[in-house]
Amino acid sequence: MRRLGRNRLVGEAKAPGFRVQSESVLAIGAYQRAGRKTVTITSVVADLTGHPPRTFPEFARDHAALFRG
Repeated sequence: MRRLGRNRLVGEAKAPGFRVQSESVLAIGAYQRAGRKTVTITSVVADLTGHPPRTFPEFARDHAALFRG
């Protein structure tokens, strides 16, 4: 992992949306520490497609030729 310089960190901290993202991450962490679920599992994919959902690695493998061009 490479280290980021102070100027870059300060610049990124001033970027639009950074505060909202930071507060969201902290809120999710607090929610999890309180023992609450942060994942909801539904049947929406299967209901809409008629097939069970795939993991990202499965999707990438199945469509690798499209990504290669």
